[in-house]
Amino acid sequence: MWLCAADSLRIIAANAAAARAYGYERTELLGMSAPQLFPDVDGAHIPSILMPGDERKTTAGCRQVAADGSVFIVDLHAVPIGTNGSSSTLVIAEQRIDPALSKRARGSRTGTFERALRRAVERREISLAYQPIVDARSGTVVALEALARWNDAEGEAIEPDLFIPVAEEAGLIVSLGESLLQRACERMRGLVDAGFDKLSMTVNISAQQLREPAFAQTVQTILEEADLEARFLQLEITESAYIGNADAVAANMESLKSQFVRMSIDDFGTGYSSLGYLKRIPVDTLKIDRSFVAEILTNPVDQTIAAAIVNVAKSLGLTVVAEGVETPAQAIHLRRLGCHHLQGFYFGRPLVDADLDHYLKRPTKLSARA
Repeated sequence: MWLCAADSLRIIAANAAAARAYGYERTELLGMSAPQLFPDVDGAHIPSILMPGDERKTTAGCRQVAADGSVFIVDLHAVPIGTNGSSSTLVIAEQRIDPALSKRARGSRTGTFERALRRAVERREISLAYQPIVDARSGTVVALEALARWNDAEGEAIEPDLFIPVAEEAGLIVSLGESLLQRACERMRGLVDAGFDKLSMTVNISAQQLREPAFAQTVQTILEEADLEARFLQLEITESAYIGNADAVAANMESLKSQFVRMSIDDFGTGYSSLGYLKRIPVDTLKIDRSFVAEILTNPVDQTIAAAIVNVAKSLGLTVVAEGVETPAQAIHLRRLGCHHLQGFYFGRPLVDADLDHYLKRPTKLSARA
């Protein structure tokens, strides 16, 4: 379950993509501030919920219906409190069916989706796309983020927010992650051979991978097989990856650090932020979540949060990457704020393998004088 919240608006959905999409759609329509996204594993952010005229829909019921493809939309100011006597019970104002979620739910109930995903993992049919990360001052590409992509048997693209959680639940994420890491390192080796030896490759790592006792050794083996120096690789985790597993995660990260593999924290500032973890976990980079970038030119709160993250990172000697940059004005503002690197559609959408070399030979997009 995911919760997208802004002012009095609450969007509840089964995955992050749907929650974010409906959240931004509604906040724009209502003139609200940009929404924030929360993973709600234990129901802490989601109150008991009632469908109009039906007092049986508790939080558990809401989760089940949302898993079937529903997206719940609630305005706290416009919708009455439920009639079961609980001040934290909301009545759903609107319910939509998200086609992508509904398709996943139908397949999941019959096991079709999981079986198709298992075959795709075994056959290495899940591919990689590469999104550029650029230097904030020169616009030069300094890194690439490897992103998982999957087209089903009908050729329809399936969002990672749909298939990655299923891979985790089905016990496929460790083998999938290892396969994608191997291919990303092999691609980076090819780029180095082609003369792009100033770049590095960023690869997303799941919490399950990071908890594997032999994970650091697996990374070392992959680097050796690809004949790639560790300085060309950066592993990226989300903040939630080390919640409740900080000791095991820190041990693996320390081992990786000793191999000179760099680490970054994705979506920093959302969900479970804790500055205390920055003391215990050896990270090199913080990535400012796109939710703080979307309205950074007009929203003083987003400006303050982004500035605070930059200041904390700089005081700790960490690199700062801002995600979700879509306009030149945002890029310039973030550069002036002190961000080292920028990432987003303004500089390039994720590129398939065949288009990558051509893109890297293009002129830079952001002038150093801008």
